[in-house]
This record gives sequence, structure tokens and C-alpha cells, in this order.
Amino acid sequence: KEMAELYPAYRAGREPVLPLLPVQYADFAVWQRQWLEGPELQRQLGYWREALQAPLPVLDLPTDFPRPPRPSHRGGHVSIAFDAGTVAALRALAQREGCTPYMVLFAAFAVLLARHAGQDDLVIGTPVANRRQAEVEPLVGFFVNTLPVRIDASGRPSFRELLRRAREVSLGAQAHQDLPFERLVEELQPVRDPGRSPLFQAGFDYINTAQQSLELPGIALSAVETEHTTSKFDLSLLIGEHADGLFSELEYSADLFRRDTVERMAQHLVRLLEAALRAPDTVIDALPLSSDDECARMLHAWNDAAEALPTPGVVERFEAIAARVPEQPALRFGQDALGYGELNARANRLAHALIALGVGKEDRVALCLERGFDLPLSMLAVLKAGAAYLPLDPAYPPERIAYMLEDARPRVVLALRAQAALLAQIPDATTVLWLDEADLHNGSDRNPDGRIAPQDLAYVIYTSGSTGKPKGTLLTHAGLANLSQAQQRLFGIAPQDRVLQFASINFDASTWETAMALA
Repeated sequence: KEMAELYPAYRAGREPVLPLLPVQYADFAVWQRQWLEGPELQRQLGYWREALQAPLPVLDLPTDFPRPPRPSHRGGHVSIAFDAGTVAALRALAQREGCTPYMVLFAAFAVLLARHAGQDDLVIGTPVANRRQAEVEPLVGFFVNTLPVRIDASGRPSFRELLRRAREVSLGAQAHQDLPFERLVEELQPVRDPGRSPLFQAGFDYINTAQQSLELPGIALSAVETEHTTSKFDLSLLIGEHADGLFSELEYSADLFRRDTVERMAQHLVRLLEAALRAPDTVIDALPLSSDDECARMLHAWNDAAEALPTPGVVERFEAIAARVPEQPALRFGQDALGYGELNARANRLAHALIALGVGKEDRVALCLERGFDLPLSMLAVLKAGAAYLPLDPAYPPERIAYMLEDARPRVVLALRAQAALLAQIPDATTVLWLDEADLHNGSDRNPDGRIAPQDLAYVIYTSGSTGKPKGTLLTHAGLANLSQAQQRLFGIAPQDRVLQFASINFDASTWETAMALA
């Protein structure tokens, strides 16, 4: 308004006519400082201490990139289109429920965050103009304050119920908006993380001030859209009113998200809002997020359950490689290497020794071995003998190893004599084969006869026991072959690559490390 008066007056050489201001920004600053030392401060602080009592939730959205120690505030934005029908339905629901479009969209944004983060306690920052007195409306100056609005989405509420909660917390926050945000952080002293903003990590900004056009004599003016290259928070929903309805966008941290991820989240917001407006009594967990294309991709493209199980299995594929390139290194340990041919021959000799001890299909053979050539060699030997291996990490507590031996009752334990103390409690029917003392040099090098069926038992992995006694999980050759081939494709593993075997043998990751590499 002032520019519209000042420029024509300057151009015409006359004095501008501007209304006198009853107060100045300095008056506002003095007023704010005075009440910050009086009873009003305690009243507002009391509200926020109650609303933001510990523990405060930390928004933990799944991100595309690891969170940096300190944010760079690089950002981007994705525009969101709400059609005229959605805007009309939004305003109609707000009118019926005695609330505002701000509250409806705030509730919808809360659902989006709750569903993506898997959290039902959320704090969302929302800026307010903070010009509640008519005298300060025409002032130039910074009045904006930020309110951390906490909303409870627990108990599987309907969207209508969540909207009621959004109305309650929004009105409460608005009624206590005068306390400066920095003073609130100072008073609450939340646990600080340099990688996250304090109190909240997502923002919601609803701009409903009238957009006035500026017309100046002799000058043509038009709006220029600027590029968003910053983001204050992990994710923010920005809504603005204009003559044609609503414009909106999702602002995101480029440290955490790719643009296509946020585009998908924007589509989720539109879809869940449309569904909530059609049926506000729907439980928020049941509001649809995914588009038809997304559903088809998850249910079909990513779930090709009809695909045939891979053949041959891991053992057969390993044997074929050993026959084709026997000199190709299969294992490296320190400065030593073992070729595919030699590894296959040693595994065959051990497999025949196990068969001679009566080991066969469905039998368990325990491996109590440190990392080294003996470990993958013994895994292969057990599989070749048609049995299943049971890993016993020597670093595990003796009580844990004794429990697994007693529970699984293996026919044979393969170990080195150095592990004798760990294996003091061996079941009566179990034989211990000390690999560093056994004569395995004169056995047969040929692959054992008899093929392995896909559903034959391959290995046994024990659970953590966090919800009771550990349980042995039985895995088949079909699963092992499927996993190793899928990961070869996913990771792009080729013959010249190396795979680091670093997981404990009692952790199932060790299985695919070995199978993926050797096959």
C-alpha cells in the first residue's frame, strides 16, 4: 500500500499522503520485553510446559541419505495440485466441523507424517503472523513467531476425531502465541542434536493473507517464481490461498531426500486428503496413500512369487565353477589364497569323511570354527554331504553354545582342538571331528554322489532369544539358492569382485556372504 502511494507521488513531484502510525516497531519491542517479565510470561510458559512435556518425540522419517552431523539447509520443493472439487470439499468439511481449512490440512499433514514415520506422537512447527493488535498490522518489522504444535494420533482415531484434536491443539497454541520461540527453547532445554532443529523437524505454513496486486504508473509488473534452494526443516508443507483456490508445495531437505521421494509423498498427501474428505469417519491407518500404479508395482512387479526357484543350487553352481576355472581364487585370508579347484577338492574330502561317520540328509553338523579357510570349506563339505550346518561362533558365551548343542543335537561337531574347552558339554550321541588332527589328505576328491533336493535342509540359525529361549530356524537349499542369486543380481556381483565375510557365523548375513561369493 505504501509503495502504491510513494511511487506515484515521487513521479508527480508531490508529497505522499500516508496515514500516521499510532505505534512504531520500537513500541512493540518495549511492550514485549515488559510482559516477558510479568505474570503473562508464567501463564504462557505454563501452557507450553504442559503441551511439550518430555519425552518429546523426534520425527524419524525414512530418508534416502544418512542424516549429516550438521544440516547444510540445501533444499528443494515439489508443487502439489488440489483440484477445485477437493478445495470445495475441504472447506465444506471445515465448516461442518466448526474449524478452518488450516486445521483440516494440518490434520492431513499429520496423517502423512504419522504413516511415513510410523509414529503417533508428533510435533509440527507452524509460523504465525503474531500481529494480533490492529495497531501493528501496517508496521514494517519482524513479528512472525513459530509455534511447536503437538498432536496425538494414537488409538487409531478416525480422520474426524484427529481433526477435532487438531482443532483443540491449534486453538491452544494460537492463544499462547506471544512467547518467542527462542525463549521457549531456552526454557524447555530439549536434548539438542546438531543434525536436527529443536522441538520439531517438520513445518506447516498456511498463508491466508490477502494477495494484493501492485499497479504503478508507467511500469508493468509481473510475479517471478524463484527457485527454492533451501529448507529449514526435514519436511515442510506450505499452503497459500489465492483467488483460484489453494496453491501448495512440499519443501524438503536435500541432505535427506531425493526429489522423486518427495514427489511420491506429495501424491500420498493428495490421495489421503481426498479419501478423508469423502469419508471422514475412516480410521487414519486405513486412509489410502498409494496410487494405483504404486499398488501394482508393490503387489506385482516387486512380488514376483510365480518366478521359478533357481536351479542349480549353490553347491552345484560352485562345483561347475571349480571344474571350469580351478585356478581362479575362491578365498583370500591374509596373504594366502585358495583356488576353486583346491577348495572343492578339500571340501569333497571332508564331505566323504562326514558321510563315513554316518552323516546324511536332515542331519545337523555343528561348526565351531574361527574365521579362516576352514569355515567356508566346512560349510561346503556339510552341504555336499547332504546335511545341514549349525554355526557356533567361538566368540559366543559358552552357555549359549552349550544350549544350542543340547537343543539341536548335531550328529557331528567340526572344530579345532583349541576350542576343546568351549565344547566340554557335548551331547552323548554327538561326535567331535578335530580338523587339525584328522587325516583328510588321502580321501576322495570327487564330488559326492546324489543330488540335493531344493527342499532339503541346508543350515540352522538360532534366533536371539529376546522373547524367550532361542529357537533354531530351519533353512532349505531352495531358500539359499534364491537368496544368493537375488543378491548377485541386486548388487551386480561379477567374477572379478570380492565379498568381505565379516558377519558372525551365528548371524544369518554370514550365510549369504559366503553363498553369494562362492556361487
